[in-house]
Amino acid sequence: LREELTDRIRLRYRRQMGDGFLEEVGALTSSPEGLSRTAREALGYRELAAHLRDECSLDDALDLAIRRTRRFAVRQAVTVARDRTAAEAGTPA
Repeated sequence: LREELTDRIRLRYRRQMGDGFLEEVGALTSSPEGLSRTAREALGYRELAAHLRDECSLDDALDLAIRRTRRFAVRQAVTVARDRTAAEAGTPA
């Protein structure tokens, strides 16, 4: 299941890159305002911005973005399962 999740996330990033994600991050980081605080923390943006600052390779940036996204997805799944179990038991989460 975790391997399937990682594959789906990897595919999503591949599609985003094909749709111009790197260019979007580049345009945002080069604007006078730069990335907003929210965007700087958004999955993928932080890593691609680091790549654009020559802090890491594109492959390393994408690998890190995939790992962070996977951890986020797993945390979400755990929270949903916990809340569902609590709701079924009639107790607060």
